[in-house]
Amino acid sequence: MITISNVENIGGDFEPVDKGTYEVKIKSAVNKTAASGNPMIKLEVEITNHEVWEGRLLWDNLVLIPQVAWKIAEVCTSCGIQFEFNEATKNLEFDNEALQDAIGVVQVEMKAGKTRDAETGLLEDTGKLQSYIKRWLPQDK
Repeated sequence: MITISNVENIGGDFEPVDKGTYEVKIKSAVNKTAASGNPMIKLEVEITNHEVWEGRLLWDNLVLIPQVAWKIAEVCTSCGIQFEFNEATKNLEFDNEALQDAIGVVQVEMKAGKTRDAETGLLEDTGKLQSYIKRWLPQDK
């Protein structure tokens, strides 16, 4: 049995990160399977160089399907990772291992928080705002 003393809150509530543009470092890029069954890379990113939000974590998913290849190109461009698009074969290639520890810039927005009902599997509104990565932006050089 493990006991944790002086627990004041187990709600796991995070104050949402303010809307804005932030430099981030990709702390992890893990191969997973999306709820749709498609392969994806789950990104955990940490805000860097910010007075208020430095060290705060955000998450993003790169689903590896043709319809969202634009997002993979956006992340690679933001992080300075080389990718190649072959017009003839319509293949997009990039080194997913290069995502680890890469530095990029993100635009953060707010949306209504959602949670998945354990019984029905449907998304339900939590009544709280949550931060999300809307776009990956090119870095100013």
